[in-house]
Amino acid sequence: MKSLILVLMTLVSTSAMAAKLEKLPCAQFAQGAAEADYLRDATGIQGHEFESSIIGYTKIDNRQSAVTVEITGANDEGDTWTTQYEVVVQAPACALVEISAK
Repeated sequence: MKSLILVLMTLVSTSAMAAKLEKLPCAQFAQGAAEADYLRDATGIQGHEFESSIIGYTKIDNRQSAVTVEITGANDEGDTWTTQYEVVVQAPACALVEISAK
């Protein structure tokens, strides 16, 4: 019974997050671009794991938006770190305009 409740809670929270991201054009594309940039610099970390999330979304004009993505990484020795990226994307084609680490 506990596992059923846990599964239902996870499903509801995942569905709510997916619905929110659908209203933010190119947000998932920006998140993927930030992850790719992060992973390019994170090579050679033994036991590396990371999680990313969209923590901000700002509409610049009718075609461009700035998405703030936070990535938390860890290694097998218990060290952790957090990096934020600002990714500017152009809709509707989801073209990358600029990416920068904060």
